[in-house]
Amino acid sequence: MSKSEKHSKRPDEVNEEQNTDESSPPFEGGRVHGNAVDDQSHVLAGLVEMVTKLHDLLVARHTDRDHYDTEQVARILERATWTVREWCRLGRVNAEKRRTGRGKSFEWVIPHAELLRIQKEGLLPVDRK
Repeated sequence: MSKSEKHSKRPDEVNEEQNTDESSPPFEGGRVHGNAVDDQSHVLAGLVEMVTKLHDLLVARHTDRDHYDTEQVARILERATWTVREWCRLGRVNAEKRRTGRGKSFEWVIPHAELLRIQKEGLLPVDRK
């Protein structure tokens, strides 16, 4: 077969011609040419391992906690940490200040129930005094 004839055929026709080698049977002892079954099982095992790791990461990421700090809430709500701190300061979120363990400083913490409320209902109205 000349090169021009080979290029004028569809790719599947070319592959069929390449696979018509009668010297080796298509299956040998449960294996396809070149240990393809073994290769596929290794690929499948790798995929299962990756899916398991992703599942573990997602479970760890969305584990319910009693309280969240402003960075965690910002990440969950896809907002800036500064924005969440301002919501706390302005009373738009029911939050409280707790000791951080670093000297006399305090940080805002938001209960899990409040996080769920924010996701469902939104922020509290601005308290105009």
